Amino acid sequence: MKFNQKILVSTLCLSILSIFQIAFSQVRLPRLISDGMLLQRDANVKIWGWATADEKITINFRDKTYHTTADKNVNWAVILSESKAGGPYNMEIHASVGGSPAEAWISEGALKAFPAHFDTFSEKIDQLREQYHIPGMSICVIEKHKVKFSRGLGYSDLEEKIPATENTPYHIASLTKPFTAVLIMRFIEAGKLELESKMADLLKDTEFTVNDMNVKGYENLCQTLKPLINYKGDTHVLTVKHHVTHTAHGVPGEKYRYSGYLFGLLTEVLESVSGKKFDKLLAEEITTPLEMYNTVPGLDSTHTNRILNNRAKPYKIDNSSAFSISRYPGRIRASAGMVSTVLDLAKFDIAIDENRLISESSKQLMFTPNHNNKGERLPYAIGWFVQEYKGIQLIWHYGWQPDSYSSLILKVPKKEMTFILLANSDGASASFNLGEGNVLNSPFARAFLELLIGLDL
Repeated sequence: MKFNQKILVSTLCLSILSIFQIAFSQVRLPRLISDGMLLQRDANVKIWGWATADEKITINFRDKTYHTTADKNVNWAVILSESKAGGPYNMEIHASVGGSPAEAWISEGALKAFPAHFDTFSEKIDQLREQYHIPGMSICVIEKHKVKFSRGLGYSDLEEKIPATENTPYHIASLTKPFTAVLIMRFIEAGKLELESKMADLLKDTEFTVNDMNVKGYENLCQTLKPLINYKGDTHVLTVKHHVTHTAHGVPGEKYRYSGYLFGLLTEVLESVSGKKFDKLLAEEITTPLEMYNTVPGLDSTHTNRILNNRAKPYKIDNSSAFSISRYPGRIRASAGMVSTVLDLAKFDIAIDENRLISESSKQLMFTPNHNNKGERLPYAIGWFVQEYKGIQLIWHYGWQPDSYSSLILKVPKKEMTFILLANSDGASASFNLGEGNVLNSPFARAFLELLIGLDL
């Protein structure tokens, strides 16, 4: 049985005109191979997707034929040879199981170059990558809810000389926090949580781990943390808001102090109100609905293993000033631990802007800077940093896992643009004191703001 579906897709720009599918085929293309997508000229280009294990994929493009087979993790990919700007050209993608044809895509379009300012921007970011000792990096620029530019720089695996691409997965470290913020706003919208909900009520009998020690109940947690980090939950009322805005140190609400550990307690909060493990909640509420197929947590263990096997290796600088392989703690919590790609994070960013995850009012609340008990503005909102420069609002977050990964997302709502960066060393964050709340400390952020936003810094 066959059915026809007509769509428009471009990759440099390639317009897919029709799809013919037989019911048993499981071939899928990522959403990015869709209307308006661009492929880079003068560079090898990866076309990829998912299919049934051992399904054979054939791509015909510009008088060349490419063959591959879906692996046991249902992933397939081919690398197209370099192409000059020009066109239009046709592309055909065929799939078969056991020799029987399953699908064919017929596409027509033109190869286009990225605008020159994107090449200039990419060159500047690549210079900074080398300057700050980053083996591999992936970058993405979104404008008006569409990916306008994406590229890999350097290597995701130095030993095997595997180039970084826009589809390379990285640990995103604290870029997990904006996902947590969205989950919190969704539960507030559903009437299951409030920003003023008391931690003592939510976590009364919860079990915690502190320095590899098991602690039973919130009251005991407070007594354990007080001498370690001046957490006053035994004598003061602490709320969800204090934790999600980094005002939980000392007297609640008195000052901003960035704390991954205290933010991480929102893991147990969300598990308490949902009755589900945090990673499952992320998958069900955000990553799966948004088709973030290169993100962990995701669909299942097969999906997770595929992504982890393809992720960029983490690196640190050793005593001889050379790169050596590092490691990353793999636990996913509200504060850190997710794995993703710049293109998957672009889906998350676009969904926020289009109010597909939370309402406009919830989004504006999430992006509203917090104030301390004296009414003084603080650099953090709900899961996001927010600041202004010459009247331009900057909404952002960074990730930093020492000696392994670093990351950045920077939104400029007035220009409807977002910059996303993922790196496989800590070089994109370690030297810039971003936890203080000033994204202008980052030369990578400054390059974006100067070259693509047009700010005079």
